[in-house]
Amino acid sequence: MSRIDVDLTSVVRLLEYCDLRELQEIITSKTAWPTFESSFATKESLNGRFGQLAELRNGIRHSRTVDEVTRKDGEAAVLWFNQVLAQVTVSSLPGNRSA
Repeated sequence: MSRIDVDLTSVVRLLEYCDLRELQEIITSKTAWPTFESSFATKESLNGRFGQLAELRNGIRHSRTVDEVTRKDGEAAVLWFNQVLAQVTVSSLPGNRSA
């Protein structure tokens, strides 16, 4: 296993402890955004999707009734993240020497 693989595995394990808004803050931070910009296009679209997902998550987590629009928006956010993240490959990450 290369050093890049070990570093990436460590980062992924740490990110598992973040909540949605913490992940959003990390990705959109001034220092990290240049790394993610090519995948997510604009901060505004990313923030909107995080908002949709967070609203659905919070409704479910706090046992509130989730209306159909909130549910559909949350589902759309999940689909969007899946589509975007499916296009990201480890070799495209900064610092990966195998790219």
